[in-house]
Amino acid sequence: MKSTCILCRNPAGHSREHVLPAALGGRRKDKGIYCATHNGELSPLVSVLAAQLEVFNAFLAVRPDRSKEARRLEVEHQATGENYSLSGADLRFAKPKVLRDVMANGQREMTMAFSDERQWQEWLEAVRKQGFQVSSIKMGQPLQHAVTVPLKVELKLGGPVGLRSVGYVALSHLAHYFPAVARDAALDAFKEYVLGDGAGRFVGWDFSAESDKLPPNTYQFGHRIVLGLDADRGQAYAHVILFSTLAWGVRFGAAAIAESETKVIDINPLADYAPDDVTVRDFPSSLVPVESFPEPPTYDYIPEGQVRISRFLRGVEELRWNAGGPVIVAELNAARSLNGAELESQVRRILAGQDQLLLNLMTFVADEFASAHAAQAAENPLIPVIEAALRAMTAADSQSGTGLTTESRAGVALVREVLAFHISQELRVRDLGLDELRQLLKGGVGAALVAQAMLAPVFEQLGIPLSELGSPLAPA
Repeated sequence: MKSTCILCRNPAGHSREHVLPAALGGRRKDKGIYCATHNGELSPLVSVLAAQLEVFNAFLAVRPDRSKEARRLEVEHQATGENYSLSGADLRFAKPKVLRDVMANGQREMTMAFSDERQWQEWLEAVRKQGFQVSSIKMGQPLQHAVTVPLKVELKLGGPVGLRSVGYVALSHLAHYFPAVARDAALDAFKEYVLGDGAGRFVGWDFSAESDKLPPNTYQFGHRIVLGLDADRGQAYAHVILFSTLAWGVRFGAAAIAESETKVIDINPLADYAPDDVTVRDFPSSLVPVESFPEPPTYDYIPEGQVRISRFLRGVEELRWNAGGPVIVAELNAARSLNGAELESQVRRILAGQDQLLLNLMTFVADEFASAHAAQAAENPLIPVIEAALRAMTAADSQSGTGLTTESRAGVALVREVLAFHISQELRVRDLGLDELRQLLKGGVGAALVAQAMLAPVFEQLGIPLSELGSPLAPA
């Protein structure tokens, strides 16, 4: 029976299709679910789901099956309109950047910045194909690029086709784990809905599956498919939770079910190969049945969805810190073997590779100053002037190879010196811990040091005594 298509009952098995779409990190395949015709008809649903979730894929650098690397996401810089390419922690400009373009002695001279060697080679090949000769190539020093403000990312989730795509994912898993139930004619109305030929509310936003009745997801950003058979209600249902963030309920419909059970499938989108990609757990009862969806649809899920997306972004930031933080702290502690000026010079070199972290800290200081003194801004004319000066220290320049203005680069260099001095003083006494380094590079003590460093020249220029700096991130 498993070798027949669950939609038309014709022979299946012409190809091994992913149970979870490969674009979302699915690795497992099953050739006994769909025939070739219906597999082709359903592929647009996979494309829709992949497009709606491309932001999540890019932030985590999810590698699709049969691909050597993760797909990159193009995002826009809010201040400059410049496009960047994002994959995990790797953020680079999407296209080669022209820094200088002049005619000299009858020849065109260009100074350009490239994200990497591949981008340079692709540009070189393209211009040569256009008939241009490129000669007298001089390679400059590598530049560290930093981004000053949040990038513009748009999320378009759900919608009629998006919900059908979720239904398709749930149906594929039902067919893989409960093949007999998936082929029950009682579920035909749901199948027609997935194919786009039927009406009804079978899929809706639903966060009820995250309850004490179910164990935590095995993987930090794991997908979770919950398949439930409820004998008392005569219902088959599913919960689809993607990236441990977005959640939908699925009502397959009435079915003849002998015994209740729940199957919880956790899927690791970051796993490269099986068997490290899936964990399956079984429970002998119906744990989290999906209730009927309201008509007309309500939108009370939006605030919860926003909270979950913010939680996802904080988790991604934590993931990156956990990957990079130990490397930085190990390099810093290794520098303890050096003496005097050599120690501080080495700390400075290590921090020179962390311009994005330093710039993030400077932006945090500017934001906190504005927030802390917002109430006084109307009464004290110096507050807007000080805030503008702080913003200027973190300003972007799309024409610069580093992405920063001259003033911003000077600000980063100043902050680097202040933190290098402080860290060197600590290292002369003892090793740094990871939590201590976090407090220095991501807030806490570091934010206070950076605030003092950024505000001191501003206060001096305005003729304000440095003694009045106090706690610059606290309201006056």
